Amino acid sequence: MTRKEQVVNDVLIAMRVHLTAQVMTILQDVLIQAMHGVEVVEEQTALATQDVTNDYIIELFNAKKAPKLSERTAEQYLRHINLLIDVIHKPLTQISENDVEYFLMKYRKKGNINRTVNNCKRFISAFFTWMRKSKLITENPCENIDRYKETRKPIEHLEPEQWEQLKTGCKSIRDRALLEFLRCTAMRDGEVPAVRVCDVDWYDGKIVIFGHKTDRYRLVCIDRVAKEYLLQYLQERGINQSSREPLFIARGTHKALKRTGIYSAVKHIAARAGMEVNVYPHLIRKTTATNIIKRGGDSEKAGDYLGHVEQNTANQYYTYKSDDYIINIFRSYVAAV
Repeated sequence: MTRKEQVVNDVLIAMRVHLTAQVMTILQDVLIQAMHGVEVVEEQTALATQDVTNDYIIELFNAKKAPKLSERTAEQYLRHINLLIDVIHKPLTQISENDVEYFLMKYRKKGNINRTVNNCKRFISAFFTWMRKSKLITENPCENIDRYKETRKPIEHLEPEQWEQLKTGCKSIRDRALLEFLRCTAMRDGEVPAVRVCDVDWYDGKIVIFGHKTDRYRLVCIDRVAKEYLLQYLQERGINQSSREPLFIARGTHKALKRTGIYSAVKHIAARAGMEVNVYPHLIRKTTATNIIKRGGDSEKAGDYLGHVEQNTANQYYTYKSDDYIINIFRSYVAAV
């Protein structure tokens, strides 16, 4: 890390507590532009050392990388890197491949399954990759560590009779509207809070949403069943279809039902229904994807409707898939018959 890069980093760290994540990103771009072509030279009396303690690195991560990630992802980066630091009492700049392997072995011996250990390693590796790109280290110590072998389980989903049982746990119109909305749209629970009432095309049942994980917009739909319960829910709240209120609100407020609230609502519905399987919002998303396959679709159509990022270069950059294509998937494989 050059002295100029450290100056930029120090400014970002100092301003992080005063600015929003969006403004921090703008500030970083402004500093890079302002410092382009500028040479920073140490004063003769200054010490030529750089403060690269673990605290400094984490502060730098919060200032530069975290604003570009979802809040949940940034928390996962930091949670796992702090777990590593708690076991390996060394500066992050000095942690070796052997250190990481030792930590993962200890983490596994605590009873964590191989999949959980691999996820832990993935977040730690991503943090070290950011450090390497930030010129804090020259190599990622996780790069040559093999994954633990995972036993692939069948994809979890709800069978039709289980879905019918789940609906019996709804004690309010909001409960049923939420279940039907998640079934139709297959949205991630973290995407739902941003949807407003006026975002829904109540005639055609179309909604353009922002996928926070893929960082792009996509089309989802609701069918007649979901629309019926959603309209009852709006009527109960006393608002019209052009309202700018969140589509789902926390009880007793006009604020959006947050991701944690959606998770809690689904868990309570499942508990009241006496479900023997573990039910959570993402399970409904998996169920919609599975139903697309069961009703004659294929994995590509399921991925397209769920908004998965294309891995194929041609599909990413050269193949245009229109709204009609998505609507046809919905009507053929998702909508209630």
